[in-house]
Amino acid sequence: MNTGTIRRLPQAAVLLTMLFSSLWIVTPQASAAIGTSLSIVASPPSVSPDEAVTIYGRLRRTDTDPDRTLAGYSIAVQRRTHGNTSWFTFARDTTDSSGLYSVTDTPRLDTEYRAVFSGTATYAPATSRTVLVQIESSGPAGPAGPTGPVGPTGPAGPAGPTGPTGATGATGPTGPQGETGPAGPAGPQGSQGPVGPTGPQGDTGPQGATGPAGPQGVQGENGATGATGPAGPAGPQGPVGPAGPQGAQGETGATGATGPQGATGPQGPQGLQGETGATGATGP
Repeated sequence: MNTGTIRRLPQAAVLLTMLFSSLWIVTPQASAAIGTSLSIVASPPSVSPDEAVTIYGRLRRTDTDPDRTLAGYSIAVQRRTHGNTSWFTFARDTTDSSGLYSVTDTPRLDTEYRAVFSGTATYAPATSRTVLVQIESSGPAGPAGPTGPVGPTGPAGPAGPTGPTGATGATGPTGPQGETGPAGPAGPQGSQGPVGPTGPQGDTGPQGATGPAGPQGVQGENGATGATGPAGPAGPQGPVGPAGPQGAQGETGATGATGPQGATGPQGPQGLQGETGATGATGP
């Protein structure tokens, strides 16, 4: 058996124990809620029997300077008869934008009041101080005294002066002009009046100067040829004029047919050929 090994085992156990005991186990902690405060006031602090009292106050957060009010949170208002130990919630109200709550009550005995804010995940709960509202006690009523005589009626005071007339208000703006209606139908035409008498003819005015000649018009078409008149009677034959110069020999005419041979007469002398006379005018 190795005794050296046995002796070293307790030493190793001690070292392990020291090592584990030096370790810290870190656990996350939830952040603390923001502190709040709740005030309370009773107004009035003493009332007659059946007279109402107003209980009001303000909810604030205490982590700022000055403390800021908290809006939109429910406040329970509790009461108990003076000398009693149990509280009773008789009304609730939600704080307004200023952190204010307010309720009313009509106590019949001396009563203590307090306000309670239950808190949220962000804001811590808060309870106000206690306020006492006392009921005023009244002694027994004394006997009614005798009714005094009615005093004389005083004279009527003078009438006050009439106030000044207020200023006339400004004239309102003119409304827009309406649309023009459609034109009505045309009326019938009136009868024609009588013709007035013709006035006397005025004097003839002087003749104006002759104007310039106008341009020559286009030549008209030729008229139709008139019918030929009847031929006039032939005029008397004029004297035979002297023989004219011998004209040029004409062309030889065609040879006529040979007639029967006549008896042979004596041959006379050949006379001179006269000139051809002028042609007479055509008769009407």
